Amino acid sequence: MVIRTIANRVGTIEINQDSVYFLQPLTAFQTDDMGLIEQTYEKSYSRINESTPLVPVKEGTFQAGQIRYEYDVTGLMAFTALRTFEFEEKLPFYLDLINLAKDQQVKVLWQKENFVVDREAKRLFGMVIESDVMSIADSKDPVSAVKELIIISLTKMNELIDRPKRMDFLEPSEEVIRFAETIFLKLNSLDEIEGYIKEKIEQFEEQRRAEKLEQERLLNERNGFEKFRAHVKDKVQFQNAKPSTSKKKLKKTSQQGNSKLFVGVAIILLLAVGLNIALTQATEEKKKRMPSIMK
Repeated sequence: MVIRTIANRVGTIEINQDSVYFLQPLTAFQTDDMGLIEQTYEKSYSRINESTPLVPVKEGTFQAGQIRYEYDVTGLMAFTALRTFEFEEKLPFYLDLINLAKDQQVKVLWQKENFVVDREAKRLFGMVIESDVMSIADSKDPVSAVKELIIISLTKMNELIDRPKRMDFLEPSEEVIRFAETIFLKLNSLDEIEGYIKEKIEQFEEQRRAEKLEQERLLNERNGFEKFRAHVKDKVQFQNAKPSTSKKKLKKTSQQGNSKLFVGVAIILLLAVGLNIALTQATEEKKKRMPSIMK
């Protein structure tokens, strides 16, 4: 499915899967020399800072009275895909918008269809730029253009005509609305916008650090509790094991006591028997002597 949008007043942007095409009537250029058009574009692109996020032209051709620039956007997403991102995830892409706006060597077409994003790399790229033979007709100043694109990414609005209402926001939280109002109403320069966005990014990072520390604290407490519970369990098992040992000792002592008692009784019985035998013999001896005395 090809999506077409009017761009740069008389031109067109076509989005067709992994390719984006910018078509501009030859009459919009200051020359009809295709070679010169290509040279001026290359010259304009070479002046751009290396850090400026731009997708270069893959190929420029002439067809049906128009100059057709092709951009390879394989693996990239349309600018409007930012609407599906979480608020925190959107912030780094705004910094790339500011980098584009700050580069004095380039004038970019400030239209949402002219930007693509790399979600994995957290980067945003522009495509169509002004050259010495092709002017950008957009009259927006960079600050207003950056503000508008930020608001568009946070709302269902396709252009910023007035202050957005709560019902316009895709995520109508107080944090998002306050952020948008600050950008739209209170900040008047690219440096102010950049500083505010970096501050928000730092707040989110600090929040993640605090959450990580809290998770580590809870984990340490949990591990400590597990160790304490294991220690208590071992101690209880040890205490439960002691009575059984005592019983064994008591049983052994009892058996030893019974053996000693048995031996004692046996000795007493033997002594009693011996004494009885001795008394019996003495009595009989006495009886034997008694008759002789009587005589």
